[in-house]
Amino acid sequence: MALHKRDLCAACGGPGWSPASRTRLLVMLQVDEAAKHAFMQVIGELRALRRDARISQTALSSRVGVRGGTISEWENLRLDPTLVHLTRWSGGLDRCLVVVGPDGKVLLPEPLWLLPGETGDSFELRRLAGPLKRRRQALKLNQKTFGRLVGVSGSAISYWELSVIPPRSVAQIVWAQKLGCSIALWPKDLVLRETIRALTEEWRPDSHPCQVAVRDRPQGTVPYRARG
Repeated sequence: MALHKRDLCAACGGPGWSPASRTRLLVMLQVDEAAKHAFMQVIGELRALRRDARISQTALSSRVGVRGGTISEWENLRLDPTLVHLTRWSGGLDRCLVVVGPDGKVLLPEPLWLLPGETGDSFELRRLAGPLKRRRQALKLNQKTFGRLVGVSGSAISYWELSVIPPRSVAQIVWAQKLGCSIALWPKDLVLRETIRALTEEWRPDSHPCQVAVRDRPQGTVPYRARG
């Protein structure tokens, strides 16, 4: 697994961030063997999906929006994709990254629709961040305390939850695992069915927070459809 220094010492923040800023956000990301295995499992599944579909790396790279050799570097663990690229890579193979709760059920974001002005990439990040924020709150962990478990600062957790600065791909997996959740690849049509089910289910006070009735959807927003 290509765990570079940036993954351990700069789990959030782009190349424009100064070392001092990254140090304030991060202590030391706790990447254990379970997280490494989960990351490699996602990469391996994407590699197998491409081969089974007989899609060339060059053709897939055009879908993802990267240069031709990047897919090969990702598949062979020589380079780690950013979280945005990982979601695009998944989408290019008709899959979506989802958060799976301790009960094995997919956790959906709130709200379930694209917000005005929200891009597909932004929604994908929010779809991964929102359920983990609610899970942390349900466990009554503040951001600072939970940050110590992950190996980052409370500020980093805040940025991740707001999707202001997304975590790196392996950090997303660590984030989920520390909350008893996991990151998995689901077929797009299955994610869409789950989204539609949650949108159309009648609102009940005791229902899951994600199960929002259609009538509660703000005017001017549109239901999310998986990229494709």
